[in-house]
Amino acid sequence: MITGKLTYVPDALVGRTLGKYEVREIIGRGGMGVVFKVWDTLEERAKAIKMVPPELASSSLAFDDLKREISMASGIVHPNVLKVLSLEAQEGQYFIVMEYIEGESLEQKIANAKGRRLKEEEVIRIMKKTAEGIIEAHAKKVIHRDLKPRNIMVSRDGEVKVLDFGISDRMTRSMTELTGSDNTGTWPYMAPEQLSNLFGRENQQVDVWSFGVTMYQLLTGEVPFRNREQIIDLKEKPFPLLNVSRRTAHIVLKCLERDRKKRYRDMSEVLADLGGVRISRETINGSVPDTAESVEREVSKPFWEWPRVVAGVVVLLALGFLFYSLTMDRETGFNIPEPAERDKSEARLEYEGYIKQAEDAAAEGDYSAALSFLGKAKQVEFTPLVAKRTREISVIFQQHRIKSDFQQLTEFMNGPASREEKIEKCRLFLGTYQNLPTPGDMEIQAMIAGVRDDMEHLQVTTISFTELPGQLVNAYYERIRRIEIAGLPEGTRALGRIKIWVYITAVGKIGLQAESIDDTALEVTGEKDTIKRMIIRALSALSLAPPRAANGASVRVSDWEISFKVGTFQDRIILTHEA
Repeated sequence: MITGKLTYVPDALVGRTLGKYEVREIIGRGGMGVVFKVWDTLEERAKAIKMVPPELASSSLAFDDLKREISMASGIVHPNVLKVLSLEAQEGQYFIVMEYIEGESLEQKIANAKGRRLKEEEVIRIMKKTAEGIIEAHAKKVIHRDLKPRNIMVSRDGEVKVLDFGISDRMTRSMTELTGSDNTGTWPYMAPEQLSNLFGRENQQVDVWSFGVTMYQLLTGEVPFRNREQIIDLKEKPFPLLNVSRRTAHIVLKCLERDRKKRYRDMSEVLADLGGVRISRETINGSVPDTAESVEREVSKPFWEWPRVVAGVVVLLALGFLFYSLTMDRETGFNIPEPAERDKSEARLEYEGYIKQAEDAAAEGDYSAALSFLGKAKQVEFTPLVAKRTREISVIFQQHRIKSDFQQLTEFMNGPASREEKIEKCRLFLGTYQNLPTPGDMEIQAMIAGVRDDMEHLQVTTISFTELPGQLVNAYYERIRRIEIAGLPEGTRALGRIKIWVYITAVGKIGLQAESIDDTALEVTGEKDTIKRMIIRALSALSLAPPRAANGASVRVSDWEISFKVGTFQDRIILTHEA
């Protein structure tokens, strides 16, 4: 378990030594960590290390998820995927070790390119290699989820490398959950299903979408959508791709289909279509793909229509000037608000915009985004509304996280992990959540209590009922010899026998479920499920002496079969134990 608050100053690490690594220089900075070029003194070769944010390393659950992502990413071996080597720690600071590549990212390439765009031939070559790397990762069940120009590098010899498979996204999501603020800054590349639950669960098609956004940006210098709302708005369409081949435009726009039935199913389909692009024969200036249904066609106007367009513009300008003149303040000149007044108005509009975005995100269940927008609103103007909604959404977000982590824990507990691993997972969950306030949420309290019981069950030795000391067995039989249960619904009657399989916890509580009752020999007038629920509730409420082994050690008892005769009298169920 990771404890404590780790801190480091990135610039101060340059020139220092971390274990076997000599830190040479900073080669990248981002919200999710600083990347350094280092020299491995043992292997005598350059490598790259990416620092894990201290807040993430201090959260046991988040750090455990990150370790799993790194383990999966390190299993991807492909010429077009940057190799993740290991997760290491020195001086209390965790960092991810990766191979080092001399080159530049696509973000740098388009920043340095003329018109901030690359030639179509170069884009096709780069994206083919990118697709090949993604296909290999998907074959290993690893989804990138954060594909963008910054995460694709081109080496000096022209090799293409995809970076941060699953790692950057895991770090980003964990930091968002831990801090309540959106640290990603990568929403332009996120698929609709990543921004809203209206488009289904995430799968490998999120990489297809971000692949299309990246291609669009390389070809045009711009991203296809200007804000998050446009991405999830079915009415919004990207601008047509001009001056590229019809087939290339078709590929990009098919990647950007919101309807996943129309989007490429996987990256293999994208690569197959990229292989069919022939630039020299297909490039048609100003064209758009004939089959692209998601893009409005741009109709080129003939040359003779331009005078008419110019005349229209002149008329509009004249009308605008006339309107402006009529609204002038005749006493003081033009009616222009003072700078402070204008700034205040703009700030208020910005504040209200963030509030609306926060409420929309909360309505869609994207609580991390909602808290991020509220944080931005707070920076513009801190109001009681911001404070109130931040508290309310934080509680909802916390509950959502607990339920999500509980679901993951349940799947883990049902898996093939060892007893020690399951105990540690339960301990991490309880260490994170059992002391958090969850007012009024009985479901979460029950989840936490269930995890606590599971951990106690795993920690305690389990023996059979016959291995208990004789006096304890007699005490248990005496406690269950005859049980009366009140509250039977009017008109309900039962007669016969039942068998129940129960276990006894280390603290002497009886545990059982509906499936533990064999009621085939029981005749019931009324609802049989009602009878079973009443029996389960009554037995679960019994307090027995804590079970002990012959040597006095605390134990848990399993596989105990109890047989009862069942009868009813007035509003009571009568259970009589059959030895």
